[in-house]
Amino acid sequence: MGSKSPQFLLRILAFLFIISCIPAYFGILNRAGIFIISWERRPILQMQAVEGFGYSTPIRSQAVSMLGLPVLLEEDGHLIPVPYLAVNEDLSRTVRSMGAGRYLPLDDGSLLFSTSDNTNPLTNARHYSLLIPRIFFSPLLLVVPALLGIILIGCWFFFRRQNCQVESDVIKKILGKLLIIFMTAMLILLLFPSEYSLTKPLFSLRSEISTILPIVRRTDPFLLLLIAGCLVLGVTQRKKIWLPMFLCLILIANLFDFFRPGWDYFGVRPDSSSYLVQYDAQSIRTPGYIWFAEIALKTGKQEDIGFWRSAEGGMQLNQMGESLYRAAEKPSHGLIRVIKGQKIVLALSFIVLSVALAYIISPTAAFIFSQISLSMGLLGVQNDYIMSESLSQTVTLVCVACFLFLFRSRNKWLFILLSALSATAFLIRPSNIYLVALPLVAAVWMLFHYRKQALALSISGAVVYVILAGIPAFVCWRAYNQFLWAPNAQYANIGHALRLMQESDLSAQLDPEVKCFLEGCKFRAAAIRFANDGTLSQNEAVFSVALEQAKQMGHNDVSANFLFQKAAFPILKTHFPKYLSVLFKQIQFGISKSRLQREWLSYPLILLLIGIFAILGRNLKSWMGLLFVLFHNVHLIISMTNQPETRYIWATEIIFLLGAVFIFSGLAEKVMRRSADGINAAKSAVKTG
Repeated sequence: MGSKSPQFLLRILAFLFIISCIPAYFGILNRAGIFIISWERRPILQMQAVEGFGYSTPIRSQAVSMLGLPVLLEEDGHLIPVPYLAVNEDLSRTVRSMGAGRYLPLDDGSLLFSTSDNTNPLTNARHYSLLIPRIFFSPLLLVVPALLGIILIGCWFFFRRQNCQVESDVIKKILGKLLIIFMTAMLILLLFPSEYSLTKPLFSLRSEISTILPIVRRTDPFLLLLIAGCLVLGVTQRKKIWLPMFLCLILIANLFDFFRPGWDYFGVRPDSSSYLVQYDAQSIRTPGYIWFAEIALKTGKQEDIGFWRSAEGGMQLNQMGESLYRAAEKPSHGLIRVIKGQKIVLALSFIVLSVALAYIISPTAAFIFSQISLSMGLLGVQNDYIMSESLSQTVTLVCVACFLFLFRSRNKWLFILLSALSATAFLIRPSNIYLVALPLVAAVWMLFHYRKQALALSISGAVVYVILAGIPAFVCWRAYNQFLWAPNAQYANIGHALRLMQESDLSAQLDPEVKCFLEGCKFRAAAIRFANDGTLSQNEAVFSVALEQAKQMGHNDVSANFLFQKAAFPILKTHFPKYLSVLFKQIQFGISKSRLQREWLSYPLILLLIGIFAILGRNLKSWMGLLFVLFHNVHLIISMTNQPETRYIWATEIIFLLGAVFIFSGLAEKVMRRSADGINAAKSAVKTG
């Protein structure tokens, strides 16, 4: 009995030490602004009108200013959801111009907010409150585990000196268990909502003072801890089945957050009449819009789509309400159902890619990829309501997944599917032309491994790609007897040309049709430059100048490309150095808008590090990851030199992340292999010695 008492005492001390570390751990996360449990309610007593629908009130919180913590807004006790900064959106401008309950903490320590119905908060007799995060961390939380740790180590040394029967590695086992507990707790925290998925408080304590509303902010430190936790669990628990099952359940739970209501990239909700005001039937890319407009025309007395985009039409649309937007009597109608359908398809493609990654590398790596993608908003580009954006990313993810399955399963027939998917991605968005590299790489790989057996399959895949990708060119040839590889092939060139055009270019033009076109464009561009203080954007040059002038001369959206080609090439050739300078500036703009870079880590430095890690890995996974990183950069260059918009920059950042995961996995695999070889060599040396 006496020999067992030291061991029993050490176990009791170890248990108390581990228990005391848990509140200290969560306290540290709270102090870092990662895990927020309770919020202090502060009534807004001081506010002033700013501009439009915007009003300003001081926050007066040192924790908010120092840690960049979120601030929530309540209107008559009801929590207003946190607005998400979507692609191409300036949230501070949107608060002032559109209001509707949007709000934003500013750098000067104030909150810019608007009321839910755009009324004046100074006179609408409503009560507004701020919810400020509470920091409950105290240094005392560290005192107890520190004392218990000292006592535990002291007792272990004492018993060892007294020659008691205690395990020599007991401290190592305790620290190992503590590390596993902490890392598992990081995974459990993923089940808590983020600040962007809040709807209402879970529970209120003294409603006049505070509210319990636990959230976990997906900040950079949290993601780094999550990566470390997944790696630790992946190494220590790799032979246990509970880990992949647990990771799978967390991923499924997090995907539900993807279906929360979001803002469109124009800053409007899809379930409000303002969605119709932003678009017309010519420019919308969501199929549901056609049904949406059809219901609007049949329900109201007006049949002019322009009327519904006016202020009076918008008021009538608001009065129609549920019957217009959800169309319960016709489930296939209704914009909301179409949007949810797009999200479901995109989420399924994301799951397919995650499964492919788990199949090739490991479930842990696939989980890290999926969590970073969801936390950074890389899935859907926060532009889920525009069909071409959602569908383009969906087909891209499935195409990459098919490529990975082809390499892992060595099923040659997947090559036909891969060729068809890459061609479909090109049809949806021509900037996806870079995906042609996937069937090319797969064809080279098959010919190298299977030689003549893969020749017929490679030719078949090439034929499938050419047939599908050539559909737009074939249609244009039949209609105009001229070759045009895409219906908007010359839009970017004419946009650059009009922005660089000078008087000498007009006088040098010999073609009367082109000269008439350029003179008309000059007149239109001058009006826009005058209104915009001398500036002319790429989109304005294309859509407000070139296309409008071409239509006035009898062309349509497609045939205008032939006119654009004759007009643009001489100008771009004359001003080629300036043209290159413009392209370089647009690429710089694209890099500056990337969500992958940080204040302390620029995007070029990220590329340099990624390249170094790939060279250090020097294996198949590293080179495959470098290929995916190259894909994102090629797409970025194509997009920025054609139409410099943030949504195109963000569209393939998830592919960049996939490549980074492959590169780090390849490097880790090489390091572990060398470590294992070193250990085996040491064991052999001991045996031979």
